[in-house]
Amino acid sequence: MTSYDKELKNINFNLLHIEPNETLRQDLKNIVEEEIKTFYQTDSIFTARKLFHNYKPDIVIINIDLSLNEEGKDFLDELQFFIKQNRIIVTLPKEKCHCIPELIELGINNFIFTPFEKEHVLQVFKNSVQLIELREDFDKLNKIMLDIIKEINDCKKDREKIMSERDEYKNIIDLAPIGIMLLDYEYKVKYLNKNFTKIFGYEINDIPDGKTWLSLAYPDPLYKHEVISSWTKEVQKDFLNNKREPLIFTVSCKDTTTKRVNFTPFKLETGDFLIFFENLDEYEKYKNKFFFTPNIDTLTGLPNRRSLEASLRQLIERAKSSTNKRGSRSVMIFANIDDFQEINQNYGHIAGDEVLITVAKLIKSSLRTGDSVFRFEGDEFVVLLKGTTMAEAKLAAERLQKIINQHTFVLEYTKYSLNITMGIVQIDGSIDTATLLSNAVQTIRKSKKEGKNIISVYNKNN
Repeated sequence: MTSYDKELKNINFNLLHIEPNETLRQDLKNIVEEEIKTFYQTDSIFTARKLFHNYKPDIVIINIDLSLNEEGKDFLDELQFFIKQNRIIVTLPKEKCHCIPELIELGINNFIFTPFEKEHVLQVFKNSVQLIELREDFDKLNKIMLDIIKEINDCKKDREKIMSERDEYKNIIDLAPIGIMLLDYEYKVKYLNKNFTKIFGYEINDIPDGKTWLSLAYPDPLYKHEVISSWTKEVQKDFLNNKREPLIFTVSCKDTTTKRVNFTPFKLETGDFLIFFENLDEYEKYKNKFFFTPNIDTLTGLPNRRSLEASLRQLIERAKSSTNKRGSRSVMIFANIDDFQEINQNYGHIAGDEVLITVAKLIKSSLRTGDSVFRFEGDEFVVLLKGTTMAEAKLAAERLQKIINQHTFVLEYTKYSLNITMGIVQIDGSIDTATLLSNAVQTIRKSKKEGKNIISVYNKNN
């Protein structure tokens, strides 16, 4: 028995599997029937909807083709209303990994490839359960903190006694996996828990008051104003009776790095302010660890270099085996953002990441159905155009370049335009994946020598 088997046997959850292929249904049943106590299977969304509402399964597994048709998308929306996203798993063959970005946009980030491999299937189940438990731990902690606030407010005692009673909660608060700050009515910092210092690096002597904290944590004046405005609105809410929306901001840490945090401020009846800081970067790290998909770039959501190489191999084989040379040939456009390093140096890596995400969206939204875009590495992207001539590819590259040139990027409240250099390579089945990529890199280098915002076509004679 594997370690996955042992861990899953100790977890009581049930599962719904929706799969039109009878062989795949039986394969999954053979893998999980010993580990999972209750297991439902069906071949249609119609029956799945009935099973879901009647038996309320903890995890739902759905075939990719069913999930992407109109009925399936409606069902996914319905599922996400009742259960958390990490409890929904889509099954798909590896040759359909190009569909993963579309699924991610639908809120799905957990996948199992077919044909099923027992170790992979059980690992995904284990990861789903672990992230569920992690999220529930955060939820439980928030409830504990709310109970503490309520008890302090209900005491109606003088400030001195409240401060002495604070020590009763100190051990709990110090062990909390979130950062906690306590400010008095004059915005002087009275207390920081250990995890606050672990997350941000600041100790109480670094930030004696709220003004110092805001100046260090949010050095940009306009951004700081936005934080203060959100804070002012949120602290007016009754902490028990009003629904609180996430307040997500980027904090500058003592070591000059930045972290994304969700902060929740409460105003106590004593006039003090209690603030919880949840480190979203840490949560994303766990999430990426649990739901790591080897074919997806975690920043842009695009298929990554590994996925690109698999797609190139398929296109090369298609070109080799096809008798219709016109329809079987494809083209690769290799794109590199000009002067991207200057963006990172002048505006910071967070701004650079935002540029990469935006470029990825611009390219993806501009492609034909059936064409694909990949993040190769760093500031490099690759577009694959199927059944395309070099002349058509040149026009497509010019159109993509124009879209990116004309887009206005905003970096630290400054308008910024981008240049992007491209190299075009034919995929005709005569050379392998490594050589194709090498030729593309050579073409980009040739373009860079000629200047910026250049489009070059690979020529083996040059």
